[in-house]
Amino acid sequence: MTVFKQKISTFREACYLIFGFKVDMGEDRGTGLPTFTLRSMFASRDDEAMVFRVAPPKVGATGNETGGTVELLPAPYTSTDEMRRMIDMYVTRWSSVPGFVANLTMELFNKQTAA
Repeated sequence: MTVFKQKISTFREACYLIFGFKVDMGEDRGTGLPTFTLRSMFASRDDEAMVFRVAPPKVGATGNETGGTVELLPAPYTSTDEMRRMIDMYVTRWSSVPGFVANLTMELFNKQTAA
C-alpha cells in the first residue's frame, strides 16, 4: 500500500470515529461532479445511505471565488416521511446541510440507545 493510500485510509477511519459517518467518494455520471455517500455508524441497515453531489467553488474572471454547492440526491432512504421532515427543516428552510447531518446523527443515536 502506498503512503498516500495509507493516509487516505487513516483519514477515512478518523472521520468515521470522530463524525460517525463512513464516507465514500464517487462521481456523478451525468455531471462528472464528485459525489459523497454517507453511512452513519448508528444506522440500523446498510442501505441507509445519503448521497451528496458537490460542486466546488469557482474562481471568476476578477479572481473572486464563488461558493460551492452541496446537493442531497434523491434516494429511498431520504424519501421516508421522517427524513423528508428533517430535510425540509434543515436543508430547505435553513440551508444547513451540516445542521441536517448533525440532527440525523442525534436522532439515530437516540433511537439506538433507547432500544
